[in-house]
Amino acid sequence: MNKSILVLFLLLAPALIAQDRLELADGRKLRGEILSEKNGRLRFVTQEAELVEIESADLVERKEGRGLAKSLAEKLGDDPEDKDRILEVARIASADKNLRRDAPRLWRRLLALEEGDCDEARLALGQVRLGGTWYPDEKTGMKAWGEILAVEGFVPIAGGFVKKVELDAFRKNQASFLLDEERRWRPLEEIMMERGMRPWNGEWYDSATDTDLLDELKDLEAALGIVAQAGRDGVDEVYVVGKREVAEKLAKKITAARAWVALNLDAAAEPMLQQRGQAFALRTRVQYRDFLTRYRAKHGREPEDVKFCLDLGGMGFKRTSRVTDQEQPSWENTFVSGMVASLGRALGHAAFDVPAGFWVAAAMRGEADVMGSIRIHYVSPSRYDRAEEVRTQFESLDDARARLAEAKVRRGTRPMAELLNLSLNDLQSIHEVQGVFFLGFLLETRKEALLEFWKSRPEGKETAELRFARCFGAPIAELEKEFWTWFERLAR
Repeated sequence: MNKSILVLFLLLAPALIAQDRLELADGRKLRGEILSEKNGRLRFVTQEAELVEIESADLVERKEGRGLAKSLAEKLGDDPEDKDRILEVARIASADKNLRRDAPRLWRRLLALEEGDCDEARLALGQVRLGGTWYPDEKTGMKAWGEILAVEGFVPIAGGFVKKVELDAFRKNQASFLLDEERRWRPLEEIMMERGMRPWNGEWYDSATDTDLLDELKDLEAALGIVAQAGRDGVDEVYVVGKREVAEKLAKKITAARAWVALNLDAAAEPMLQQRGQAFALRTRVQYRDFLTRYRAKHGREPEDVKFCLDLGGMGFKRTSRVTDQEQPSWENTFVSGMVASLGRALGHAAFDVPAGFWVAAAMRGEADVMGSIRIHYVSPSRYDRAEEVRTQFESLDDARARLAEAKVRRGTRPMAELLNLSLNDLQSIHEVQGVFFLGFLLETRKEALLEFWKSRPEGKETAELRFARCFGAPIAELEKEFWTWFERLAR
């Protein structure tokens, strides 16, 4: 026996053995599955997934093949025609490599009982649908469909069909064509426009849902010559001088930052968390400054908001708008921490009634949870002009914790009370890291008091230390001792 024929036989043998075989008095021979036999009549599912009834008297020969796997037969129960149960068991068989050989007969049974009206079964059996007609397999379907399309001027190429008049264009630039559901290669723009999409500088936007994104993109280009792409997730929009996929990825990260604020600051019900947020990532410092001037004029921002944004390397305006330039290290982290900081500022206070250290710590903590890393960047540009190198990036909270543990051994830490009195530009990097873990300690052990302190206002000329003691029921120096005990356990 030819070796290739032997291999084919061995592959097909299990399927053939599994089938029941009938020979009828009129000479027909059927392969398939006997469903039931009652009152001298057989209900039989053919190999073509058709349900037929046969009189027992018309049988000349009957051979029954291998039955279903025991586990599948038990799941099917006593009714061989329960369509819901057959569907469930067919899916189980298809997903299990040890049961997969029984899947086709179950899908054929279901398709026969549904009288052909089950696309899932057809697809599982390898059938293909072209031009509204189902074919038993890919080869048969493509041959028949090709003959139909040939009348319309299509020729076969690259697993599909293209109009003969577009053949040269297709060969020169296949990327400008898209294979549709009917296996026709059609110009990409033609298909996208049909789907209600609109082009913007090499990317596509949904004309029904992305009109506001396109308006903002057009405004950026017309007013400032900035060509950007946009992404959106929930109420957050991101505009990036770069690829759209980057904007879409960052929009998801910013939404995650909102979720961090909602969970950790008990702010899920706050209207601020439902407000539209915009973030802009620009390529150069010139674009960055021109944009800020334009944005302030367009949206009526106060000068101090713009200065705030410039000095802090892209933190954010009031409400939930943010901007940064991509020349900064870890500018993606800036977006995430900017969201936490902007929301924290808006939820807790209008100015800086909450000490800067706490506000920065919340932003950095949220950044670590969402991005997996922390970047210290709540400083004026002059901080980077000093001869002493400042470490600004931590790979994770574990990395930052090791830095703080090392600083404590070297006595490089400062009393926590300092965090209540330092401005943003007075903060040192070790203060910021110290604040991150002090905030974590308070969130874990005294969350209710922390949120009261976060949102409260000074009473009269009350100092930050007195307000802290009022909200927490103890001076910060007393909590500091407990904090370091907590931190030492954490650092082990």
